[in-house]
Amino acid sequence: MKNLQKSVISIIVPVFNVEKYLKRCLNSIINQAFQNFELILVDDGSTDNSGKICDEYKLKDNRIKVIHQENAGLSVARNVGIESAVGQYIGFVDADDYISYNMYEVLYNCLIENNADVAVCGLYNCFANKKVPQYKKKEFYLLDNITALKMALEGVVFSVHAVNKLYKRKLFKDNMFPKGKLSEDAFVIPKVLYESNKVAVKTLPMYYYVHHNDSITTSRYQEKDLDVVNAYFRNLKFVEKNCPQLRRQAEFRLMWAFMYVLDKMILTENLHKEDMSKYLEIIKILKKSTREILLNPYFSVKRKLGIVTLWLNENLYKRLIFKYSRQINKLTGE
Repeated sequence: MKNLQKSVISIIVPVFNVEKYLKRCLNSIINQAFQNFELILVDDGSTDNSGKICDEYKLKDNRIKVIHQENAGLSVARNVGIESAVGQYIGFVDADDYISYNMYEVLYNCLIENNADVAVCGLYNCFANKKVPQYKKKEFYLLDNITALKMALEGVVFSVHAVNKLYKRKLFKDNMFPKGKLSEDAFVIPKVLYESNKVAVKTLPMYYYVHHNDSITTSRYQEKDLDVVNAYFRNLKFVEKNCPQLRRQAEFRLMWAFMYVLDKMILTENLHKEDMSKYLEIIKILKKSTREILLNPYFSVKRKLGIVTLWLNENLYKRLIFKYSRQINKLTGE
């Protein structure tokens, strides 16, 4: 039974109805090569056996702390974990994901050796039939805050995910996750990166980001999906005030957010009447922004072809989205 007096890293795992995936996640954490950590499991009002599994693991390993609370959402669960943490460094893992055995050893060494505030590793996008690295090249970067924020907004080498990173705890003193918001990472991580002196990035994939059809990113459209637009609108305003040289990246992310929401609307059958007005407004915004999107170097050729298709023929665009969705469903095994 593990029982370390002083935990260097606090690993926070929000838990809500993930009994199918939870043991895999917890096993990948407790078997880390870097052993000096506490694992904070925040059971966010689970109605399946997730809370029971957390308690069972706590009995096996004294590094594990379990907090049971009424359902309040992912942001609140993370904040509760941060407030309970004793480590000098903070890491986040989602309960349906898992990590390589040496992920925290590598991230910790990156922080210490480079005197960095944040360390980032690569991740795999995991589907039922394959694992795809977000970034295929194996590289190392030591970045200042502006360059780190630039890369995160571009989303090629790494993105604004809270996971696959290790942070100095002090960065969350004034940067807590917003209660009741989806896309909570996009509200917080850009500011965390901006407030960092150095960010060390090792692109070797060590975080396994699992995609499945009952996840937030693949579920039916709901009004709260517009939170992602709100997040990147705020990021654009933040960039304009603090680092205007990143305006093109911030504009890219905002338009990407509109496209993300539109695609979810298209894939949702029988949109509510009140949602249809938002649907039409988003199409209007994107069509009006077609030229800016085509001139923005951060959009992929695929996305640019998509926006041209939307501008020319909305029904053809819908067919393209349905075709892409079927490909994703095949990957996830649904």
